Amino acid sequence: MDQFAPHWPDGVALDLHLKSSDPWGEDDRPVAWRLAGNVAEVYEYPGDQHLFTEQGHPDFDPAATELVLARTLATLERVSG
Repeated sequence: MDQFAPHWPDGVALDLHLKSSDPWGEDDRPVAWRLAGNVAEVYEYPGDQHLFTEQGHPDFDPAATELVLARTLATLERVSG
């Protein structure tokens, strides 16, 4: 996410979907808040897998993936008006 430093582009929604105990999440959360401030939506799911939406990967979590997709579609609906 640091590629957007020093700030997230104005008017661009940011949804962060991560597992609550994902060690990589500890790096992602502060960057999201620093760059996007109050535009960031953080969604947490139980577990520690990082690639939980990657079908075929051992971390794949179908139930969490369904929620990610539903929430992503809701965000797209919201921002597209």
